[in-house]
Amino acid sequence: MPATSHEGYKKIQAWVPNELWEDLNSEGITSPTNAVTQGLQLLLETTKSSTQNYQETTIVKARLEENEKLIETLKADLNQAHQDKEALQNLYDNYMRQMQTLIQQKALEAPGEKKKWWKIW
Repeated sequence: MPATSHEGYKKIQAWVPNELWEDLNSEGITSPTNAVTQGLQLLLETTKSSTQNYQETTIVKARLEENEKLIETLKADLNQAHQDKEALQNLYDNYMRQMQTLIQQKALEAPGEKKKWWKIW
């Protein structure tokens, strides 16, 4: 066998269980070289895919944590807005009560006791 026919290749040996080899033969894989090469390629692809999935999972988890923080911030802002609304409503209610009281006081004054227009100062 010439040395150049397998240039760029690494020779390996492996013991494979008979049942596994028979299953491979029934699937049409009859060459040990092809079987090992395909298996190693699949293992490499799986490893790369696993690493990529891990990185993607890490990124998604980081985004999820950021979104959860944002949600908590928005909930706090919403709660503060509700409190501000309540405060404004109370202020408005108090103002209207004061106006109603003034209107009632004016209505209770006797009609003949009103000040002359030139005596307002």
